Amino acid sequence: MSGLVFPDRASLAATADDQLDAPFFSRLPIEIRRLIYIESWRTSGGGELRQHVTRKNDQWLHVACITDPHAEDIRMTNYANAGFGSVEKATWLQRLSTEWCIHWACEEAHLARRDVQRSSFLPVLLSCKRM
Repeated sequence: MSGLVFPDRASLAATADDQLDAPFFSRLPIEIRRLIYIESWRTSGGGELRQHVTRKNDQWLHVACITDPHAEDIRMTNYANAGFGSVEKATWLQRLSTEWCIHWACEEAHLARRDVQRSSFLPVLLSCKRM
């Protein structure tokens, strides 16, 4: 990963076309559209709502989050308990250094994948600012 990037929502909203001629935006209430977005996201993520969006080989991809958001961060403890100069200590140091923070297991699962997991929902998000 080359760095975490967060969208500037105010800038996106200011430059988005209202698309008032589009039935999706003009006829469907926001509550229905949100349900559609949630189900599309869930379907594209193998049933999971918690997902990471990232880039790999210049493609936007997603990976399901496998980290319990309420779990204790064990990285520092495991690093401290690992033997000096061991492979285990180097592994835990890498996990302490990752930009994925406590989601290091999600990153490792993502990097271990050989197949590219494409999303049917990401292209919509990347092409439609209003969504």
